[in-house]
Amino acid sequence: MLVRRGYPEPETNRPICDPVTGTRYWIDLAYAHWKIAIEYDGEHHFTLEQKRKDHGKDELLHREGWSVLRMTVDDHRDPRNFFALLDESIRSADTADLKN
Repeated sequence: MLVRRGYPEPETNRPICDPVTGTRYWIDLAYAHWKIAIEYDGEHHFTLEQKRKDHGKDELLHREGWSVLRMTVDDHRDPRNFFALLDESIRSADTADLKN
């Protein structure tokens, strides 16, 4: 869906390790250059246990300077809002690069 829309192919299952706890996570889809993580939340992500795991991953990613976008089946049906958020995340990352 991303590539068909003209975005570069994202890296899949990118590992990330919490330097404080040593906990390892995997980012579903990553644009490392922009520090954008895309997480696909299927039905099992709505269980309490999975929500806790996702929260830990999100906390780590935010501490490491990543933007996190969560995608659901509804976003596959109508991806306009998701693409708008992705475009904004890319613009923000590009602007931050220019400032550095």
